[in-house]
Amino acid sequence: MMEAVGRVSAELVKMIDEMEKWDEYSKFSNYLSIFTQEDHVIALGGYDNKDTPTVEGIKKTLMENNPEDLIQIMFIHFKFAQKIYRSVPIKTAPAREPVGKFADIVKEFWRGDPKEFFTKGIANGWEGQSLRSCVADAKMYNSRLYTAWGNRGREGYMSSERTHQLGLMLNSQREYEVGFPTHRSQWATDCKNQGANLSSPYVVDLIENHAVYVAGPSGMTSMFLGQMEVVANFENEELKKNYLAAVASYIVGGGFHSLHEVIGPAQYTLNLVPDYNVSVPENGKLALPPNYNQFFKQQAAIDPEFSARREAAWQRYLTYFNDSYAPKHIEGFAKTPLALTSDDVEYLSAGELEIAQEIPADLRERI
Repeated sequence: MMEAVGRVSAELVKMIDEMEKWDEYSKFSNYLSIFTQEDHVIALGGYDNKDTPTVEGIKKTLMENNPEDLIQIMFIHFKFAQKIYRSVPIKTAPAREPVGKFADIVKEFWRGDPKEFFTKGIANGWEGQSLRSCVADAKMYNSRLYTAWGNRGREGYMSSERTHQLGLMLNSQREYEVGFPTHRSQWATDCKNQGANLSSPYVVDLIENHAVYVAGPSGMTSMFLGQMEVVANFENEELKKNYLAAVASYIVGGGFHSLHEVIGPAQYTLNLVPDYNVSVPENGKLALPPNYNQFFKQQAAIDPEFSARREAAWQRYLTYFNDSYAPKHIEGFAKTPLALTSDDVEYLSAGELEIAQEIPADLRERI
């Protein structure tokens, strides 16, 4: 995963160096304030308001590609995607044949040699803006997946209350957050601050399938992946899929969207999770349930670290369940040995944790 993240970072560093050669009003240094937490409520990993970042500091974080800095790295990627890459000429992107669904998108928007999409198309100023945004805006955010029913299932205005808390708990579920990880930065989460329209097909499709609705198909995902395709133009699908894993980690961990709201759009537009269930919501017709395990199996097959990290996360979840949740909320609970894996399924019965070793295949696909 970090290889893909580092590859995108390397392309952003090339953009920074190129922009610093421009006239005084167009230099990258004029954008430094967008990387502070006060610039926007999506500020997970943002720089402290009292410590405006420097050009060299941002480049250093990107180039070192330290896994411990993943949150800040992904924040920098997001701010580029949100505020920069679509509006400035890109003259540093790799000029190679695009692959996967992106190759089809390039053919749709560019009539000439696909390589010239990168050397001539997105390198243009104003004229190249529609090309730079073709994935994020035209193919993702403006697609039926996002626009079929009003405001993607959202209800009312989102509060700007900020938190240090990672995870997807509601404001009313704060008692369950004891033991959850936090981050030094402060940001506004959709899971705590955004209401849901319970009659919207976007919401019904998820809650009736016992899945999590947070804020509908992710606009952040459209920006992250649109930038990945245009700026990095990866030479294979594995890099794209690994970058998607990093995007999901940042967005879901930060409480902005559920996993389905990230990987669903990635599959719908770019075919990055083949065989994953995603469809345009229809009133009166329930969608197929999210088959998250398709994503997990895919990542385990292409990323040697994924399975180990997933098991570590699973053990941390069980520790939380044993030490924080169950003693408070399950009467008569007795602690359970933690020698379990994510391939086991838990059932609560009479206050005890039972493990089902043999699970029907159709159920295992839901885990």
